[in-house]
Amino acid sequence: MLEFVEGTLPANLAAAVKQHIDGCPRCMQELERQSSRTRALQKLGRVAAPDQWDEIHRSIQRTGWMYFVKRYGIPAAIFGLTAALIFLAVMFALSL
Repeated sequence: MLEFVEGTLPANLAAAVKQHIDGCPRCMQELERQSSRTRALQKLGRVAAPDQWDEIHRSIQRTGWMYFVKRYGIPAAIFGLTAALIFLAVMFALSL
């Protein structure tokens, strides 16, 4: 429905959706609600990224295996991987 309201739905699908909406009071109400929300959001305009964006970006980069290996070293990564494999093996064995 949102793609229809925003006009991003391909023309052939938009025509089919419009045909359905024209004959469905429930969908017509939903279309009105979505259209109202979309207009209200468009009035707000674009919002700038928060001042903390650099901090957020760094925080996102501090995840994953590479960060873990750089921070704690290869032995800790091997230990973590081994513990995970043992856990999976035990869970698999218990499910048999």
